[in-house]
Amino acid sequence: MAKDKIEKVMGELKRGELHSGSKSGPKVTSPKQAKAIAMSEAAKSKKGGEPTSTRMLAARRGAAKRAGRGQTRPSSAASRLRNTSI
Repeated sequence: MAKDKIEKVMGELKRGELHSGSKSGPKVTSPKQAKAIAMSEAAKSKKGGEPTSTRMLAARRGAAKRAGRGQTRPSSAASRLRNTSI
């Protein structure tokens, strides 16, 4: 599967149709960069679409943690202490 993706992307590179990012991005001229794009696309199209490397998994977990900051609810004990009147 990855081999097919590499062949497809290298063909795009040879025809000058391969862009980094979206179609509006700059054209890719490096075969190394083309191979990296092909491997990334192959990993995305893999069943489940899950990242394979632990580095990617860690980055995804870190982003999820950062997205959740500031949205935590106070614990019930802390809430009760604030709501008590003396």
